[in-house]
Amino acid sequence: LEEAVREADRRANEALPQIELSQSEVDFGKVYFFQSASRTITIKNTGKTKISFSFDARPNRVALCEPWLSVTPPNSRLQPGASCTISLQILIDKAVAWTINGDEKLSEILVLRLHRGRHYFVTVSAYYQYSAFGSSFVNLIHMEKRKTSASELNLTYSPASLISAVVAGVPESVFRISEALKQNGLEKICFDDPSAHSEFIALRNALDTGKPKNLFEACKSAFSMYDTFLTLITSFKESIIPPALQMECLRAASDINSCWSCVEKFPVENRNMFIYFIGFVSELVKWNSTANSQMQLIADIIFKRPTGDGGCLQRLKFLETCVSGSREVSKNAPSISIHYQHDADLIVL
Repeated sequence: LEEAVREADRRANEALPQIELSQSEVDFGKVYFFQSASRTITIKNTGKTKISFSFDARPNRVALCEPWLSVTPPNSRLQPGASCTISLQILIDKAVAWTINGDEKLSEILVLRLHRGRHYFVTVSAYYQYSAFGSSFVNLIHMEKRKTSASELNLTYSPASLISAVVAGVPESVFRISEALKQNGLEKICFDDPSAHSEFIALRNALDTGKPKNLFEACKSAFSMYDTFLTLITSFKESIIPPALQMECLRAASDINSCWSCVEKFPVENRNMFIYFIGFVSELVKWNSTANSQMQLIADIIFKRPTGDGGCLQRLKFLETCVSGSREVSKNAPSISIHYQHDADLIVL
């Protein structure tokens, strides 16, 4: 009888699903904004019966894992002796970056459940490297102001681009890429050109590290630089036009004086960003004959609204009114006071 019981136990144990994990801890090391990183783990069926497995959400959670991590495939079946490769991918997009404060360790515990078997746990970790992309332009402005204050605007310690950006009241990254385009490439931008992700990575690195100083050494394509500039503006946590004032701006869209009266009500950081960006768009329209094709996209960006969303024509009208008014400043001296009173705010942080 005892022998029969032992034999029954042995067969029952053999029937239990059993697997072998190639690793239970996955360290991605450094990860960067909008630059995917992948790792793999292997699951092998070491038992004598076919198995089913799935990655399940932890208790009190709906999602399988944090939004910055994806698991492919999330479930599968394996015959005895068979193996399956699981791909783990990390991608920090703007929505994820908005929830991260500076350089931050990311961690997750994946729960691997065997059907009619035990649970396994896989620990995933990574270190996010802070970027101007996906950050708050308000925080960047004040952080960079403190940097220059600490060095007392000494050119030996503060890059000229940082000092100029602080004086303009915009982040250094915004200043560097827009000035590079204005000095070297506005008329060269062909809006039908493709934009390579590798060029975005090179420009992001250059903006975040300060090297190379000449951005066209990092990227030869004027369109890729323009596209990266719009990506930077889009990635900021705040919209250039504050949500609380957007309806007022739309109502004022047809009148230049009413438009700038609305801009006067912006927080100083938003106002400086708006004035600087409108100046860039004005130069773009001036030097590039096909730039008008970009106006709806740019209008949607400064309002942080999806293209085609309700009110798109009014957003476009507001942008066109402000840009045309900005261009008139350089042509018509008597009207200069309307806009230069705003320019005076550029050094107020």
